[in-house]
Amino acid sequence: MDHVTLTAVPEVFVSDTVIRTSTRARRLDLDVTVTNASPTPRTVLVQPRVRAAGSTVLALTPQTATLQPGAAATLSFQAPFRKARWWTLDDPFLYEMVIELTEDGTRLDERRERFGFREFYARDGQFMLNDRVAKLSSLPREEGGSFRRHTWPTLDDLDASDEEGYLYAYPAPWCVGPREFMLKSDLYWSNATAFALGAVRARRNHPSIVLWEVSNEWTCFSFTIGSDEEGGGVATSRRRLRGVAEAIRREDPTRMFIFSADGDLGGWNDLIALHYPLDGEPFRRTGGRHIPDAYLWRPMDQPWKPGQAFTLKSNGTDVPFRWRSKPVMMNEIGQYSICVAHDPTILGGEEVYRSTAIAANYWQSLVDRYIVDGARDLEAAHVQPWAHPRGAGTSEITYPPRYAVPLDYSGHWRSGERVRFQLNIHHDILWPERMTVRWSLQDTAGKTVAGATLADREFASGEIERIHMRFTAPRVQAQTRGSFILEVLYGKRVAFRRVEPLVLHPARPAPLTLSRRFALFDPSGRAAQALARLGVRPTPLAVPDAKNLAAFDALLIGPDAIAADNVSDLAPILQAYVRGGGRVVVFEHRQPEAFLPYPVQADRARVTSFAFPRAPAHPVLKDIAESDLRLWRGDRVVSRSDYLKPSRGACLPIVDAGGTLGLEWTPLLEVFHGQGSYVLCQMLVISKAGTDPMADKLLGNLLAYADGPLFRPVRQVGLVAEDSAPLAQLMARLGARLQRLAPAEPGDLAPFDALLVDAAAPLSPADARRVFEVASRGGRVLLHGLTPKTTPLWSAALGHSLALREVHDYYRGRAVREHWDELLTGLSMHELHWHQKVGGDGSGFDVRWRIAELARHAIVTDAPGALACTHPACFVSLPLGRGRVLVDTAQWDTAGDMVGGYARRIASILAMNLGADFEALPAARAVSGPLAYVPISLAGHVNRPMADEVAEDRQGGWSDQGARIDGREFPTGRVVVKGIPFLIGGEQPVGPLGKSVLVLNGSRFTPPCTEVTGIPVNLKAETLHFLHTCAWCGESFPIMSYIVRYDDNTFEEIRVVGGINIQDWWLPTGDREFLEEMPGISTEVGLVAENPTFECAAMYLMRWINPHPEKTIASLDVLYRPDPQSLITPIVAGVTAGVKADAAATALPPGPPRDADKARTLTKEAEALFNQGQYAPAAERLRHATAADPLSGRAFWLLGRSLHRAGRRDEAIRAYRTAVGLLPESTEVLNDFAETLVSQGKKIQASAIYRQSLRLNWNQPPVLDALERLR
Repeated sequence: MDHVTLTAVPEVFVSDTVIRTSTRARRLDLDVTVTNASPTPRTVLVQPRVRAAGSTVLALTPQTATLQPGAAATLSFQAPFRKARWWTLDDPFLYEMVIELTEDGTRLDERRERFGFREFYARDGQFMLNDRVAKLSSLPREEGGSFRRHTWPTLDDLDASDEEGYLYAYPAPWCVGPREFMLKSDLYWSNATAFALGAVRARRNHPSIVLWEVSNEWTCFSFTIGSDEEGGGVATSRRRLRGVAEAIRREDPTRMFIFSADGDLGGWNDLIALHYPLDGEPFRRTGGRHIPDAYLWRPMDQPWKPGQAFTLKSNGTDVPFRWRSKPVMMNEIGQYSICVAHDPTILGGEEVYRSTAIAANYWQSLVDRYIVDGARDLEAAHVQPWAHPRGAGTSEITYPPRYAVPLDYSGHWRSGERVRFQLNIHHDILWPERMTVRWSLQDTAGKTVAGATLADREFASGEIERIHMRFTAPRVQAQTRGSFILEVLYGKRVAFRRVEPLVLHPARPAPLTLSRRFALFDPSGRAAQALARLGVRPTPLAVPDAKNLAAFDALLIGPDAIAADNVSDLAPILQAYVRGGGRVVVFEHRQPEAFLPYPVQADRARVTSFAFPRAPAHPVLKDIAESDLRLWRGDRVVSRSDYLKPSRGACLPIVDAGGTLGLEWTPLLEVFHGQGSYVLCQMLVISKAGTDPMADKLLGNLLAYADGPLFRPVRQVGLVAEDSAPLAQLMARLGARLQRLAPAEPGDLAPFDALLVDAAAPLSPADARRVFEVASRGGRVLLHGLTPKTTPLWSAALGHSLALREVHDYYRGRAVREHWDELLTGLSMHELHWHQKVGGDGSGFDVRWRIAELARHAIVTDAPGALACTHPACFVSLPLGRGRVLVDTAQWDTAGDMVGGYARRIASILAMNLGADFEALPAARAVSGPLAYVPISLAGHVNRPMADEVAEDRQGGWSDQGARIDGREFPTGRVVVKGIPFLIGGEQPVGPLGKSVLVLNGSRFTPPCTEVTGIPVNLKAETLHFLHTCAWCGESFPIMSYIVRYDDNTFEEIRVVGGINIQDWWLPTGDREFLEEMPGISTEVGLVAENPTFECAAMYLMRWINPHPEKTIASLDVLYRPDPQSLITPIVAGVTAGVKADAAATALPPGPPRDADKARTLTKEAEALFNQGQYAPAAERLRHATAADPLSGRAFWLLGRSLHRAGRRDEAIRAYRTAVGLLPESTEVLNDFAETLVSQGKKIQASAIYRQSLRLNWNQPPVLDALERLR
């Protein structure tokens, strides 16, 4: 709270003073308001003087004023002040303005006001404080900070800042949290303006206040408010905020405004204020970019040009901009937008999962540093990294004001080569000072082997120096490690120090000698060139087959060699070859196909620049450190189209990579099958051979490994568990080839090299001892699921204490690495972190975000040499004779389905490391034969229209956000989506206000709808197809479940999870690639529409393969899964069953009437008219054609073309959308539609359609060029 004062004043008094100073004009302007509260007219003399250190330094010419009773008058004074001492942050000198009010020589009043002689303005896209560039930072003053915003300072704060030299943006009025009623309320805006003017009048003489902050995240969040004004909530907000700002400007024309997060208010404001402009770019699931390039506002190899046009972003909103045309403020960037713990894994790998403190204080801060580096390269006038509540004290990592950054540094150099990279030197202090910048190369012993001083001079306030570092790398004969050190000195103190790893390689890679017989399948010839650098020339194969592969021990597969047109032929050949002991190495593929014996899927949009060793003992990683797997030269990318870590099969992630899902990607993966293996290498060892020495090194290691023994040979593994035990059932579902042994009579264990033992099973003491004997003679034993009841049995058999201790609740959902056991190779702390992803100021480490309990008990033992592999000790490794025992209490065999992927991966990797082979597992039951599609009627269950007339009234339709943000542009009736018909609202189209969708909700509507049951199906179906979407859909949250009920009273639950098989209906990128993370479920963008607020809104098409096609599906239920108070609002538009074509005759309801012959005739006539340029008549013919045959995709396509040429663009888009639904495999139709969208400025939708076309055929250079132009 601020002070409250009551001041007594005379009848005639100085009621206000306004002091304005200009360092450019060296002038002082003063307005003095005098009020006469007496009952008689008064004539007074006003004498202003400027005082310093007790003396008058400037006397302004006095003026006389005559005031009537109750009147006030404002007198304006002006005087040159050429020798004024300027107020700066390093010299915050304050003058005192003394205003004496006299009448006939008698003093009536005296007003004293402190002020600083300073001027704050914009020039060349920068803030200026007097004659200095002022790059504002919100660091503490002692760390070189200069600026604070987002807070109401007290008078004490302002007085202290005036005296000590610190700047403020003062809230006036600081409008926050827009709602519909606020936008429409004249009273709200009248009060906001009055509050702002009151603040301005009371505070404007403080030199520390340099900006007025009018709003925070107002316009950017108004776009989801359905204001009736043209342009929606954004236009209304801009008009309202401009009104407030214009009133402030009339009162104080000397200061600029901040509309935080709202850009420049559509071009109106003199500065641009951004929030989280590029923060999420590397974490996007579709078309994301890589660090550091994702955070740089220009291509790395293209310097800035004055006036260069590009687009800034703020909270997802585009802000057109020309470089250095206006100051750019990045008022909030960083931590708030980055989710702890998963997101920082993009830089920190598994170490992020150790604790909130490590994740927020260090790894999240490193991500922030890259964001800030990009902002500083842009020459942003203000940068404020958001500080996580648990991430205090991170500014020395994130934003050191005296700083140097090598933008495109890569520490892999060849002996004697000329090294070159860009370096920015930043001096973001608001006064000049001397800095020294120097670099050095040091060996592992700390000896300096090279170095130089880059700068040793006085740097101006806010100066940036851009240089290109050039030096010759030291000469070496063998791989040599060291460090590149960059230091910034201020005085004799090292103000900033950066240490980067480096590796020096010989000038050319050493030739590689291979003993085995290698073949090469390399249609492009790119792999042959890279291999030749290593002196390796394998025998080329035109096409691998069983016969020619029999002559070789290993097969190398070149980039993009396995494609859609040959994968079905190659897959069984390669599987047989590997099963028999063959070794296959597959180099990078831009569009990886499914050809493996287990379900392994690639993320085709993935780009990785930081990767992490997950199996560091693997021969492929020999002499390769973690730092070697990041920032490869050229574009800094190390891999593309990484695989997602499999959850089933003998799959070993050798290298992994992180991002928005955590450590879920693996660019280097070994898949064991039978006696051989595949090594899948998406790391760019071929593309960057000869570019980055580490690519040559890893390529050589891959070849050497294929020339040597398997990292994990197949062993005889026994499973000691009851057939009904969860452990045995899980291993059976995973297809692990284990010989099950009954706990009551396990028999002879001598033949087994390894055992997986259910520790809860009732073994005899003798059999328990024999289990440990397998380890004693050199085998491996995994003792899983130790319980308090069976602990005495196993403790006695071991001969040492084994006890259990309850795990503290904080750690029950996660564990951190301590000492890894060999059986845990391939796992990371990511798989042991059973907590949801949480953004904002939250932390995914908190107990309330736990998905499931990983372990309830920790293991305590006094066995010699025992090592706790994790904390808490739910995995403990015990040496026993020549072998080892791994004891665990983790609940991976009984975990719920929400952590099913983690649990299955843990189980699969443990079984694989024991030596188990796995059955070849298809991703899901294969659906054979042609299908016919039977739409399921929801007519009796739909409860909301697609249109919503009044926002936030808890009635109406869609998501209750008003007429500008609803789904009325989606079609209704019989609608074909990607070749699949749906009944949306019924067989016939319904109006926008007719009920057409099923909306589940918790708190959004009255009454809420949390379940819909008994939707009749009564079909035997191969597949079910769902058309759905969601409002306020979070990532990784359960949204709803479809319960498929069979006529034998059994059921299957289909979980619908945000980001996996559903997404928010607003699709800002225009596209979304869903990854098949649930077996048998695939999802893609289905229907696309738009509204006045969203250029691209979407419904999603999800296919589910029915595991029981022999059963009749009686009915379908839909259940709401979030908290009942949640805003999450799933919307179901349609359900369709895929049935065997031979069963369709009885299952199919009558479809729309068709006259295909008539439609063909009319279409032919229309084509002739179109070719003659008669577009309107052609469109009329085609309307009749589509009426005659509603399933004629060609007629709808030509109708779209004709309507577009006729200038009827909205109708053209609707026709194209129908055509795309009917002809989903036609790249010609898709590309034509995309070009039409581009011509209408609908770039987001056009990008989505182009990407859909590329999924059908990625080798379309014109489409790739078009996408690049749109980007």
